[in-house]
Amino acid sequence: MPLGIPFTLPGISVLLAMIVLPLGAAHAALPDLEPTFAVRSWDSEDGLPQAPVNALAQTGEGYLWLGTGAGLARFDGARFQVFQTNQTPALGDNRITSLLVDDGGVLWVGTKAGTLARREGNDFVPVPLDPRLLGVAITALGPAAGGGLWLGTSSRGVVRFKNGTCDFSLPSNGLPQARVQQLFRNHEEIPWVGTGLRLMRFQEGRWRNVPSGGKSGGMAYAAAAEAGDSILLAGRPEKSGGNWRTRVLRLGGKQPAEVFSPYVSGPDWGRIGPLGVSEDSRGRLWLWTLGEGVYFWAGSNGWRRLDTPAMPKWTKVSATLADPDGLIWMASLDGELFRISEQLATMIRQPAELDQNIVQTCAVTRDGTLWLGTD
Repeated sequence: MPLGIPFTLPGISVLLAMIVLPLGAAHAALPDLEPTFAVRSWDSEDGLPQAPVNALAQTGEGYLWLGTGAGLARFDGARFQVFQTNQTPALGDNRITSLLVDDGGVLWVGTKAGTLARREGNDFVPVPLDPRLLGVAITALGPAAGGGLWLGTSSRGVVRFKNGTCDFSLPSNGLPQARVQQLFRNHEEIPWVGTGLRLMRFQEGRWRNVPSGGKSGGMAYAAAAEAGDSILLAGRPEKSGGNWRTRVLRLGGKQPAEVFSPYVSGPDWGRIGPLGVSEDSRGRLWLWTLGEGVYFWAGSNGWRRLDTPAMPKWTKVSATLADPDGLIWMASLDGELFRISEQLATMIRQPAELDQNIVQTCAVTRDGTLWLGTD
């Protein structure tokens, strides 16, 4: 029950009803708050090429780079500058399929025509590759341990590039059609590979499916490397109680798997499934799909769909990036760029017994207790 406490203001004597709300301690008094997000979008009307966005990267000076089907775009937060082969022939092709900022801060650009370019200062320079890659799309780029790059390709599997030489010695047996869409690097010498349908790991001379656990022992569909040895996995959807659900877990070296339960679920997950999973700079997990929306992990509230008219659930997310400032950037196959930022202010409903009262003052004590004074 509220406690009536005399409270005196200059020239006015009033009686305030004071209530105690322990922040983050008593859920009955103050529930675990779900985060809310603001979404801003850009498209061709803002200067972005009217073409699918295939890759995102951010360089040290803060520029966001977008690899599109109609050129390379640089975004400074307000304007887009587009680089195409007629002014920047070093790109070799306008159909940009992969981007990477390496450990030294250098931007690398791969194309559908099998060309590779590197940014030097304000210019781009072509990087000669083995003739066997001519016409083979470079679908993914990743840093290699000990220097150089891993090139994921559309038909030649994984190729290591170092000191101007392409090494084709890594076999492609086990890779579906030798196609690579994503590369994930952890402490291992050879990266993990995402093919779009499953996650693969090179073991005992061949590429093998990475299991995600669960009742069916299903395969992992998507993954992301984290700091140290940790890997995030999103599994193949499983049927449970009339709904399909996706298992998301973190593997951390010799530590037991951390499962983020309850699972992401829905009636159409068997048809859709996850496309990607990642963690932002604030430690929040994100999962996105092709046609069922974007989800975030809300702690004790489980997985929640990002529900905003600015980014409807049918948005075809094709690339994501978490920047150091806590912003999430997502791009789509429809040529859109989205910036997702957490709103710092959240509305808290007062207890039902005070619905008829007006809060006139508040304070937080050192022990984290919120005091509200009402009329």
